[in-house]
Amino acid sequence: MANILTIQMQSKLGQIEENLKKVKSFLASHKNLSLDLVVVPEFFATSIDYLKPEIDENGGYVIDEIRELAREYNTNFIAGSVVRQKTDGRYYNSSFAIDRRGNILKVYDKIHLFNYFGGAEGCRITAGNEICTVDFDFAKTGMGICFDIRYPMLFNEFLKQQVQLIVLPTAWIFPSIMISDPEQRNSLEDIWQSMAKTRAYDNEAFFVVCNQTGDVGHDMEGLGNSMVISPYGKIISLSDTKEQAMLTSIDISEARKCKQEFPKANLL
Repeated sequence: MANILTIQMQSKLGQIEENLKKVKSFLASHKNLSLDLVVVPEFFATSIDYLKPEIDENGGYVIDEIRELAREYNTNFIAGSVVRQKTDGRYYNSSFAIDRRGNILKVYDKIHLFNYFGGAEGCRITAGNEICTVDFDFAKTGMGICFDIRYPMLFNEFLKQQVQLIVLPTAWIFPSIMISDPEQRNSLEDIWQSMAKTRAYDNEAFFVVCNQTGDVGHDMEGLGNSMVISPYGKIISLSDTKEQAMLTSIDISEARKCKQEFPKANLL
């Protein structure tokens, strides 16, 4: 069995030290457990105030802190996302895959930026152009970020590459006025969970979503509802709206079994 810790956070706007302290606190509460993967949300260190201060190509001191935590807790890490400035001078929304020794194995630059309904991510961020998988010691893993979930063909590439696990750090947020309306919130949660279950089922992989929750600034709120879903589309674990570290144990062989039962990749 593999143990996955999903840290659902309400990251404070631009408060890097405080947000990192929160990650450390959640990890400390699980220090006696053997962890195989820890996941934190998109913009976990800054919330949506992500260009202050600037972070260099290697993730700066934010990723240095996460690398140290990976070593300390002997766990792999998907470090949600940070916005980094590459040597070309452009900014990218990037997720770092780190192994138990603190080595950076892969960095994924978000391909599908959110430029709709008032979102303007593409005004400041450059879209990535490479699909990314990483070979952790317990599972071949596909990497995505947030709005990527709306693009099923991206996840079909993970199916072709026989990934067993897909990880999606998110800042799935809405205007507070929408979140506060029970009917609208229920509808938003239903769509959110349905998309995640479909991506898992269609691509025969465990699917891990780690989201922001609560007030993230500028009258916007995270939806919460972080979750872990089986390759058969069943929700195994689901967070509500509270900040929490959700521990889920999965049998990664289920993904291999599912692919053997329904060899969909052969038809793509």
